[in-house]
Amino acid sequence: MNKTTTNIIVLLGIIATIFAGYFLFTQNSNSLLAPATSAQQLERLTTSSQLFVERSRTLSQTDMDTSIFQSPVFNALKSFSPPPDEFAVGRTNPFAPVSAVTPLGSQPTSVQ
Repeated sequence: MNKTTTNIIVLLGIIATIFAGYFLFTQNSNSLLAPATSAQQLERLTTSSQLFVERSRTLSQTDMDTSIFQSPVFNALKSFSPPPDEFAVGRTNPFAPVSAVTPLGSQPTSVQ
């Protein structure tokens, strides 16, 4: 492309960016000027608050039977999964340059 075409494309790009920025700025400022407590918003807020209160009451009235945790059958359960192996956790010095750091596999440490 010649220099004139490149300049026109760059100029059109700058104008499009300015127009888009102005459009987005005016859209955002219009939403800030709208009344914050419209009747619909207040109704939705009231409805959701009532739903929250109802669910909270339902959950607070629920009793859990925790006697299963004292059951001999539950206490007799054993875990057959093997303990986790030791594995490397991060770098020994996170602020050292990458070339000066020892590889992760050379010094295994365990997480407890």
